Amino acid sequence: MRLFLTRMISTIVLLSPLVGEMQAQASISMNWPTELAGTIATFNGGFNVQNVRHYNTDRDNQNPSAKSLRERDIALIQRAIRSNSGLADKLALAGVNVAHVVNAQQAANGNITFWIR
Repeated sequence: MRLFLTRMISTIVLLSPLVGEMQAQASISMNWPTELAGTIATFNGGFNVQNVRHYNTDRDNQNPSAKSLRERDIALIQRAIRSNSGLADKLALAGVNVAHVVNAQQAANGNITFWIR
């Protein structure tokens, strides 16, 4: 019994990093522009807006997410926003011009951060 428990604990310890890595991969894939555009097109949840210019200005203010995507990916995200009239209206009420959205990221809780410039 003791040998069994020792082996079980060893297996759990060895597999734990893999589970964390799988969760990280799922989070990354849901934020690929093509995946995210599909989510945005039907999104009806919470969001916040951040300006990319407020980050990465010095060592103490770094955020790897605060960057513009490639132009084709920006266009994909903007089209998805425009196709979701409810979201487009909410963003407009928050003072966001869809043409200024240059990135988006979905958090694990389902909320989306829209990055503008």
